[in-house]
Amino acid sequence: MHITWLGMSCFKIQANDTTIIINPYQDKFGLKLSKAKADILMSSSPEEDVSNNFSRIMGDFFQVDSPGEYEIQGTFIYGIRAGEGDQKNTTIFLLESEDIRVAHLDTINHSLTDQQLETMEGADVLLLPVSSLTPEKRQKLISQIEPRIIIPMYYNIPKCKAKLEDLTKFSKEMGGKTTNPMDKLIVKKKDLPQDETQLIVLKPNV
Repeated sequence: MHITWLGMSCFKIQANDTTIIINPYQDKFGLKLSKAKADILMSSSPEEDVSNNFSRIMGDFFQVDSPGEYEIQGTFIYGIRAGEGDQKNTTIFLLESEDIRVAHLDTINHSLTDQQLETMEGADVLLLPVSSLTPEKRQKLISQIEPRIIIPMYYNIPKCKAKLEDLTKFSKEMGGKTTNPMDKLIVKKKDLPQDETQLIVLKPNV
């Protein structure tokens, strides 16, 4: 599985000869997505600019933008409503491919409910939004899910116009133990860390 961060909460995941794009965002945030071909397009909030720049996505893709269970080209996707109030129309996702489970929490601002945890608990890779959570809630989510790998997202990077938190504080929360920023993560089930949670920082590919 190849995981590439495209800024904000947007990722490209390649597994089983399938390309998945998650949350393509509008140019208003100061970052410009390149056009990309996808087999599956996932959008946590299809009515929100942070995840609805569908014009950048090429190909005959299958779109997933609401709660439910999906199987597309060998990839299993489980969508769950993120919460109530301003997040009642937001979906968080767990996708499974190549025997690896990836949790994408969009811009969730709370710890998981028991119902959400039934799906998300034990995810191998957690795509964690830095700026939408307090330090306490970040650590609560990590302890709930117990992932092998954490990839931070939704934090401030050069040229970004959104008011987002810098990564430095979260890195310190995690003990400062991060990898050097990588262009992409290439991960296999057999290579997942066994005895600790690893924080992996990806370079924004924008």
